[in-house]
Order: sequence, then structure tokens, then C-alpha cells
Amino acid sequence: MMLCVRLKQIKALFPIESHVAGVLREWLIAEEDEVEVDQLIALLEVEVAVVAETGTKTTAPAQVRPAKEASVGAAPAPRVSTRPTDGGLSPHIIAQMRNAVPAHMTVKADWAPIREARADAKARLGSKAPSPTVMVAWSVVQAMKKHPVFNCTIAPTDTLIQHDDFDFGVAVSLANDALDTAVIECANQLSWQAFAEAYDDAVRKVRSGIPTSKACTPLILTSMGGFNVRDAAPVVVPPAIGTLFIGEAHWDLDADGTPVEKVNLCLTFDHRWLNGVAGAQFLSDVRTEIEKVSLR
Repeated sequence: MMLCVRLKQIKALFPIESHVAGVLREWLIAEEDEVEVDQLIALLEVEVAVVAETGTKTTAPAQVRPAKEASVGAAPAPRVSTRPTDGGLSPHIIAQMRNAVPAHMTVKADWAPIREARADAKARLGSKAPSPTVMVAWSVVQAMKKHPVFNCTIAPTDTLIQHDDFDFGVAVSLANDALDTAVIECANQLSWQAFAEAYDDAVRKVRSGIPTSKACTPLILTSMGGFNVRDAAPVVVPPAIGTLFIGEAHWDLDADGTPVEKVNLCLTFDHRWLNGVAGAQFLSDVRTEIEKVSLR
């Protein structure tokens, strides 16, 4: 039986996956081609055995569902899943992580400057005021500029690639527990206003199913503050060298016992490429940038 592989979403770095075993008979596109969403890309010959409710085996057509991230020219990898959601990490992402050596650390940052900047922006801009997450993302990018290792991505050959201009990633939750990354391209080159606009545009693209390569994205920002999550140990997924989690703003005691509003900055990085001191120095600069943020 011959099946048509139809592309739903594509990223440039990862293999196409199929939940059935088969033989790739023909590519309908060439390497380096630009591929549209929902475009047929290959023919796969398969024999699918399914178990009916009666327990007897029969044969039936199957749909080949490509991975959310794919690359032209890669051989299909079998995948079987009976999960009712799109959540969890797909096998190709897990494969990317297999050599990573994750290390985790957390520091606390004063949240008052972000809250004050947000209130000021709302007073001036109303509904067009940038969200606290956009402000944090901007602060993180400014800190990344000071740390060359956080301008690097991890190549499939497990080597570092230094980027003069780097992208910035923000995790975006989708329906049915799915997850994708909005990518702000050349984030280090953008002014504050251009960055805020690029952030909103990147999130819209992800939620519209428009793919973007993460090949030049050294760091991904994620947050679950809306779910009252204060602390987490995020995973680091190559090609990114790290993931930064921002926790829920909450009241804590300062060193002198004064109540202050804080957030946890939780960083996971690939220990193969930097040690704890470099990670701590980067987190310290992220905290500094957050605590001095100003949109004026």
C-alpha cells in the first residue's frame, strides 16, 4: 500500500517521523526546496497490521503523520503513539537530547521594576502595552550579549556554533498540550520597539502553524506563572545551549527581612560547554537587566 506523506509543519533540523514502518519510495521535493504547509513531500510504501476490537488482526490504510519538525532528505523513523494529546517530547527531540549533560541553578530577582514598567506602559499605551514576559525576554537578550557562550548553538555533530547575530526563542503552549517555540530572529540587533513587535509577530506565527527554524536560537525562555508555578527545572534541547524558566511573582523576604516581590530565574544549561560559574554569571546579569528595566 502506498501512502502520501503530507507536511503539516516543518523545521530545518530534524527528521520526518512516521508511526508505521515502511519503505521510502520517492521524494516529491528536492533538498533545499522551500516547502509549504500541507504540501505532499514523499511516497511511503507500508503494510499496516491493526488489531480490531475483536482481537483479530487485519490490514487497513494508515495515515502517515510527519513530525512537527522535519528535514528534507532524512529517512523516516518509526513511531507508535496512542496518547490522546500532542503533549510530551517527540522521539526526535529526545534523540537530540541524548548527549546533553544538563545542569540546573536558580536565582531570585526583584519583580518590582517589571511591575512598575508594566503599569507605566499601560498608563501610556493601554491595551498595546507590552506584557511582563516581553520585558523579561528583552532583559535576557541584553544579558546574552555579554556572554558569548550563550550566543552559541549545538550542531548535530555535537560541536558549538558561534553566532554573530543570534535568534531568541520563547516557548508557546498550543491546544491539546502541544508546545512550540516562537523565534525572534536576530534578536541582538533589535531596538526595544522592534523587539516587542517581533515578539508578538513570532507568537502569532507559531499559533498560526507557520514554522520557523531554531538553528540560530541559543536560549529558550519559558514560563508558567499563569499556573502559579514558582520553580521548575526546565529541559535543555539542542540546538539551544540552555533554557530559562521564569516563575510566578510571589512575596518573599529580603536579606534584612523586608517583604519584597520576587521571581525565580531557573536556568538549565548543557554542562558540556560551560561550568556553574559561567551559568551563575549569566543569571546574575539577567537579574541585573530585569531589575533595571525601563521602557522610556
